[in-house]
Amino acid sequence: QVEKDAVEEVNRRWQLGHDPMFLFVGQMNWKKNIRTVLDGCALLKKQGRHFHLILAGQGPDMKEIEERIYQNGLQENTHLAGHVTDMKLLDGLYARADVFAFPSLYDSAPMVIREAAVMGTPSVLVRGSCAADVVRDRENGYLCENSPESLCSVLEEVLNDRESLQVIG
Repeated sequence: QVEKDAVEEVNRRWQLGHDPMFLFVGQMNWKKNIRTVLDGCALLKKQGRHFHLILAGQGPDMKEIEERIYQNGLQENTHLAGHVTDMKLLDGLYARADVFAFPSLYDSAPMVIREAAVMGTPSVLVRGSCAADVVRDRENGYLCENSPESLCSVLEEVLNDRESLQVIG
């Protein structure tokens, strides 16, 4: 169980207030399918939805990822946490997140999905990916197709159905 002050620290550090928050933790590398997260969130923002996206990690594509954030007009919604080594803070991120967005087609059994689950946070994964093998759609997580539109649709569902989110988490 996460310490309450860890979640409060996350809210304070990134000024989240009560807004929904989506999280990605992993290497900042295009092979992790981060473009789908950014483009899906851009579609959600165009619908007028308020949310925060936190990307935690570092990697070779960081500069291009930052450029994509600006191209998508997500600079006010997106926070780059960098490589988080403080486990209490990382637990706070997982616990504060409404959903853990991890559309990687590259990973086979990522620990980050289990870390999110321990904190009661459901993951959104790409249907048919190796990472999605442990998820039963809308029972212990969410599945989407490998497209920004599909991810956006799932995120919109999450925002509209907070009660189911609690149960699935």
